Amino acid sequence: MVDAIDPLGLRSWVGVPSPMARAHLHADVELNFALAGRAEYLLGGVRTVVPPMRLAALWAAIPHQLVAAPGVRRMYWLTVPLERVLAWRLPAGFTAALFAGRLVIAGDAALGRSDALCLPRWAAEWDAGPARRAQAVGEIAQRLSRLALDWQDANPDAGGRGDDGHAAILVRVARVVAERYREPVGVAAIAHAVGVHPKYLSTAFRRQCGMGVHEYLTRMRLGHAQHLLRTTQRAVTAIAFDSGFGSLNAFYSAFRSQLGTTPSALRSADADVGAFADG
Repeated sequence: MVDAIDPLGLRSWVGVPSPMARAHLHADVELNFALAGRAEYLLGGVRTVVPPMRLAALWAAIPHQLVAAPGVRRMYWLTVPLERVLAWRLPAGFTAALFAGRLVIAGDAALGRSDALCLPRWAAEWDAGPARRAQAVGEIAQRLSRLALDWQDANPDAGGRGDDGHAAILVRVARVVAERYREPVGVAAIAHAVGVHPKYLSTAFRRQCGMGVHEYLTRMRLGHAQHLLRTTQRAVTAIAFDSGFGSLNAFYSAFRSQLGTTPSALRSADADVGAFADG
């Protein structure tokens, strides 16, 4: 499968998975589903196996890597922007698990049969016009809500760090960051755009997402840079500034701290392995 996916946005697609040479990240919540075989992931350094016919969700702003996919010949992916996930007001325990780096796997195997019917339809109808896409979005929201409720029912003591009182503010923060991460914008400017004090914003965002606004902004920029490294031959310097980094030092430092590699090494490793299917 050719990696021609916008690294940010609500998307649905299908392909044949290939193991990834390096972990990557992007800002979305990602859902994966394999009809047969098993998908083995490293998420934040923790290895987890996703059985067939089980929907799995992760927050892709945490470095993740598909390390093996034995027996998987067809796999479906969904990416949902963070602001949409927050706007859907899912159970706090579920969102806290995602933000803490958990790979949430559906426990009800019977729902896998329904997913096996819905996911191909979403992928096929994605570019069939606004009405079809709107229908798919509504169904995706319902499916994610059911996954969240089922997970929380199975983990009643999980609790959550979410605070519904500032959920609307976090939705606006995620939207502002998605729109402006390629600009020289910082926490103070984001807080001003949202209409809150920077200190309050930092506290609320960290409480909900488990990381600071600056780190989230950096991960958005890294996701954009990774996409350009994989899909273009542009110079690393041009990619760094196009992704919103103010200097090459900041760009290389973020790559090393978040991904444990360099931009050139990532590009070379991707070229050796070939096209990646994981979103």
